Amino acid sequence: MRKLVFSCCIFFFFATSLGLAASAKPYQGKTLVIVTSHADDFSIFAGGSIATLISQGYTAYLVRVTDDEKDGLIDPPHVAAINDQQVQTAAKTLGIRAIYSLNFKNDELERVSETLIRDRILFYLRKLHADSIFTFDPYARYGEENPDHLTVARAAEDAARNAWNPQYAPLQLQNGVHPQVIQDGYYWTRGPIAVNKVFNTAQTEEIKLAALRQQPNMVRPAGLVDIIHHADQSTGAIYGYPTAEVCHHIWYHGKPANQLPALVVTPSNTVRSQASSDRSQGASR
Repeated sequence: MRKLVFSCCIFFFFATSLGLAASAKPYQGKTLVIVTSHADDFSIFAGGSIATLISQGYTAYLVRVTDDEKDGLIDPPHVAAINDQQVQTAAKTLGIRAIYSLNFKNDELERVSETLIRDRILFYLRKLHADSIFTFDPYARYGEENPDHLTVARAAEDAARNAWNPQYAPLQLQNGVHPQVIQDGYYWTRGPIAVNKVFNTAQTEEIKLAALRQQPNMVRPAGLVDIIHHADQSTGAIYGYPTAEVCHHIWYHGKPANQLPALVVTPSNTVRSQASSDRSQGASR
């Protein structure tokens, strides 16, 4: 009898441990593709959220759309090289496995066909077997004045919604990639946003700040990292966390029954918007 009780206790212990491990890694085996216009957008707006999702099991990759050659104070080729080196380091700090750069000219995406940008993004969503994407909010207008951000947002969502369809970019299918169903997307933005997802970034805020400090050529002027940190603290105060980031989470192919909407509008983005505008003027990153 004692042996039976002991065996049951051991079984219960391991079953509970496995259950806790599974709940701590709900996205184990899933792939997240982050699509960013510029080398610093993803780390500023969603660095803590990305690090959190990675800690919960996602394998993450970054698709960087522009070359960032204009975001610096020396000649464009050297600026591009510096920014490329720094984003590699920052992405590694967040836990991102690899970066794929499309190398379109930054601040000039309005001159490029959105279909071309979409198909380039589409290729990597298929190649990497993406389950989810993280990118700009294509529905943002007020407060998001950077045309590169809006162009990438529209192209990325178009790619995510249609990666499953072999009629989109069919030549890709002749080169070893296959249609891919993207289940959902997380959207960040600089302007006001319809928030239905809040990330408690208390455990990943320092990782985000470390990544930002590794991009001094773009994350400027001096003191901007502290401004971003204070913005994250202000957002966290709204939701009862030490720090937080918010986004708009959307399902592309049917929402699981246990996912209920919680649509609210938060003033926290006013703080975040100010932090972004302090970084530069006009078409700032």
